[in-house]
Amino acid sequence: MQEDTGFTGLSGKTSGTDKSFQLYDTPRKINVETFYEIMETQNLELLKVKEQKVSQEKLSDVWFDLLEFYYSNTNQQSFKKFLQNIRTVVSIEQELVSCYAAFDMVKFGEDYGYEILRKCGIKTNDHQRIESAILRKETKLELARRRLKTDGKDEKVNFYKIVSSVEGALNRQLNLSEINLERWVAYLNDVKERNEQAKQQHNKRKKWQGK
Repeated sequence: MQEDTGFTGLSGKTSGTDKSFQLYDTPRKINVETFYEIMETQNLELLKVKEQKVSQEKLSDVWFDLLEFYYSNTNQQSFKKFLQNIRTVVSIEQELVSCYAAFDMVKFGEDYGYEILRKCGIKTNDHQRIESAILRKETKLELARRRLKTDGKDEKVNFYKIVSSVEGALNRQLNLSEINLERWVAYLNDVKERNEQAKQQHNKRKKWQGK
C-alpha cells in the first residue's frame, strides 16, 4: 500500500488513520480517473478498496476531504464555492440540532423551547406545524448536502481535454492508471506555471519588439 500523506481536511479528521476500513481516502491513494468518476456519478462506493460495510457519513467525510484538496490546489474560485457550501451544511445541521432539542423541551412542557424555535425561524406554538417546519429544514439540509457532493461534477466533462493539454505541455503520454490525485494536481500546477512563464516571455518579446 502506498504511503499515507496524512492529509487533514475540513472535517478535522486525518484521513487514512482508521485501520478498520480500507479506503482510497488520501490524495496519494486515489487514482485520478476514479476521482473524476466519483465527481460524475457521485458513487461514493468507489472509495472502497474492497467490498466492505462503511457508513455513508464516513464515505462523505473522505470525499469532502478529497474535494477540498483538489479545489484548494487547483481552482480557488471553485474552492470558495465549496467552502460556502460546507458552511451552509454545517449551519443547517447545527440549527436542526437546536430545533430538535427545543421541540423535545416543548413536548415536556418547557416553554423556553418556543424561544429557541423562534430564533430558528419557527414562530408557531402548534406542535404539528413545528414538526413540519423541522422536516422542511431536513429537506433543505439534504439539498445542501447534494449540492456539496455534486460540486465540480462538470469537471468530469473536461477531464480528457485537460489530459490532452497536460500531455502536450509535458510532451509525453500519461498512463492514467498509475497517476494518483496528488500527482495529478502537481501536473496541473506544473503546466499552469509553464503557461504563465510562456505568457510572460511572450509579453516581454512584444514589449521589446514595440520599442
